[in-house]
Amino acid sequence: MMAEKNNKKFSIENLPESTRKKIFVLSVLILSLAIVIFWLFTFLQAIENTKVGPETEEAKEIKQDLKNMFNEAQSGVDNIKEQLEEIPNPGIQTTKQEKILENNQGNNN
Repeated sequence: MMAEKNNKKFSIENLPESTRKKIFVLSVLILSLAIVIFWLFTFLQAIENTKVGPETEEAKEIKQDLKNMFNEAQSGVDNIKEQLEEIPNPGIQTTKQEKILENNQGNNN
């Protein structure tokens, strides 16, 4: 009886190995990006807090480069989010033929 309850719960172990690998890789990428973005943010804050005198051109360039890198990292995160949304849910897959049949059945009723 206990085994029946465990079978009904969603478990990542029940997914195909390729899907589990994709989930793992995406999880590692998201975590890595989060760490890099956090580091860039704190690094930019540290640079701003350590101003001693007038800002040189080189310092301005470095600051701008870091801001550009931060923006690129943010766009990378947005791209990953879009890709995650595009991954189909294995429990709710419907083919084009099934959608057409559903539409036809709805029109006939």
